[in-house]
Amino acid sequence: MSHYIRSFKINMAIIAERYKIEKAYIADLWGGAASTLVFMATFIVFVDLIYRRVGQIGDYTRNDMLVLTFLGQLSFFTIRRFSLDPALDLIQKVNTGRFDYFLLRPHSVRQHLLANTIQPISILTVNLTPLLLLSFFINWGDIHTNTLQIMAAITVFLCAQLLIRTITLILTLPVFYIGESTELVYLIFGMTSVTQIPYNLLSKSTQILSFVLAPTIISTAASGGVLLGKIHASLAFTMLAVAITCHFIYNYAWKKAMNAYSSASS
Repeated sequence: MSHYIRSFKINMAIIAERYKIEKAYIADLWGGAASTLVFMATFIVFVDLIYRRVGQIGDYTRNDMLVLTFLGQLSFFTIRRFSLDPALDLIQKVNTGRFDYFLLRPHSVRQHLLANTIQPISILTVNLTPLLLLSFFINWGDIHTNTLQIMAAITVFLCAQLLIRTITLILTLPVFYIGESTELVYLIFGMTSVTQIPYNLLSKSTQILSFVLAPTIISTAASGGVLLGKIHASLAFTMLAVAITCHFIYNYAWKKAMNAYSSASS
């Protein structure tokens, strides 16, 4: 128990330090928030123009598409904070030689990488502000769902995030062998650009391929489809199986990378 308490205190100290750094660049953060708000407002107008012209896409109404957009933004911010930023931070530490120092510290390297990229002010301004704006345009009372669908949608979303985190780690691994993998990690950015697609309208083969080529579709469109009742809630069981598999793959890949790095360093 004392180990977990110590780790928690160290993580909170790291986050507090990040908060102090952010305060020094608060104007930049508000600039980023303004840019994100402009993008969100433009996208809402874009959705409105499309639906005024076509009326409905498959069985998805304008309100349904805004829900998918909300989940898409939430997914992007989650991926950025918990997958991309830690991966890029890891690459930077390996390239500068600072990674050796963190291996000697009495603190989990993975926990440090995660805590070091959590930015409290940025989360409140850049991440939550556009979500709040978008939420005002969604008619939440018009969403016909139930507790089972909500819980299943949350399960699909979280399991998809673990899938994306595992893929991100695999794309990061070359840094331990050849010293660089930034461009590979940036492939995740390409995946996040494809999200607001009605998942149940895709072919079965495309749905299967999305698990590897575009997992952000699952965290956004699939979870949204479950929430809206377009996709059966049993998808949650499939995603749980995927998440368990990813957990073992993630740990195995991390251990292999640490062994390879330790051997090269010695």
